[in-house]
Amino acid sequence: MQTNRLTGHIDLSRPNGKCRINFSLMVFVLLISNHPLLSASNIAGLSGSYVCLSNKNFAPFSSFRQGMSDVGANNLGIWNFDNFQSSSIVSLTASWGQSNVTERDGTLSGSFTITLGPISGSYTANFLVAINGDSTNTTTYAVNFIPGNGGNTLFISSSTANTKKEPETGICQKQ
Repeated sequence: MQTNRLTGHIDLSRPNGKCRINFSLMVFVLLISNHPLLSASNIAGLSGSYVCLSNKNFAPFSSFRQGMSDVGANNLGIWNFDNFQSSSIVSLTASWGQSNVTERDGTLSGSFTITLGPISGSYTANFLVAINGDSTNTTTYAVNFIPGNGGNTLFISSSTANTKKEPETGICQKQ
């Protein structure tokens, strides 16, 4: 047996030279055969459903929201990493900051994708959801998260750069 130092090929040939194996390809196949491959849409490697609770920080946005309706204040929902669907109950406030303020529950439901996040070990969930089940009334938003507790807990913080939306923080726990 001889190894070609330039190509990495190992010559296992008999005198006729017909059996040549690319050693690096063989090692690569061996390595990936022992590890499950993740789909491109689940680079975080998470599975199952997570119950999430989040709240918004309105402090710097109070004057911006003055008098607005359907301002979402907090969110209780489920993220499913098996089918990339989400659904949540959100507290909606009308007449924000006014003396006649009212509140009602609304829903958000739709899909999400996962991309690498802004720092090492983080991910970003990018949501496209229908408001109150109306597929013609949709919104998009992004939430950064970092898995903890062996992947059973997600620490979340919304990405609000250049969106004029309030930052949101919370936690998700695997069901």
